[in-house]
This record gives sequence, structure tokens and C-alpha cells, in this order.
Amino acid sequence: MSVKSDKYYTIKRGLRSTVIRKEKFLQAMDSVMGNVLAASQIAGINRDTAYTWRHDDKVFSEKWSHILYDSIDQRIDLAYDKLDEAVRKGNIRAIIHTLKKFRPEVYKC
Repeated sequence: MSVKSDKYYTIKRGLRSTVIRKEKFLQAMDSVMGNVLAASQIAGINRDTAYTWRHDDKVFSEKWSHILYDSIDQRIDLAYDKLDEAVRKGNIRAIIHTLKKFRPEVYKC
């Protein structure tokens, strides 16, 4: 193999490795509801690397944004579940909050 072809295969291997690492990061980010630091640690990359990829790669950036958008819905669902659980346990602050939030015309501030 010539020096030129060795360089080509090294670059090709590096690109494939980057694609795999990007995908691993995105999967991790989805699993931790958009937490970049946690996803970076799971994927074994530096957090700055993830932000560089986001800046330089439009497709990666779009996937990142989609995960963040979905994670907001997941966090809202989790918050409602926790609020419901607190109300069921008799947490008075949770009960007052729920009444004021969902029946403000009856339970005014």
C-alpha cells in the first residue's frame, strides 16, 4: 500500500469512528433527557467536542434540537406525575398548587 492510500484509509476510519461517536452521544442524550454533560460522559467524549459537532454539522444539530424538544415533553410529564404523586400522599403545598393552577377562578391567590 502506498502512503497516499494509507492516509485515505486512516481518514475514512476516522470519519466512521466520528459518525459512531456522534450517534452514541445522541442516543445517550436521549436517554438522559437532554443532559449534555451526562450524555458526553456516557459517550466517552468531551462536552466541548459535542458542542463543536453541533456547530459544524447541520444534521447533527437538527437531531440534537429534536432530542431537546422531546426531552422538554418528558420532563413536563415527569413533573405532572410527581405532582400527582405528591397530591395523593397529602402534600398540602402540592394540593394548593394544583387547585390554584387548575381552578384559578375558584381558588384565587
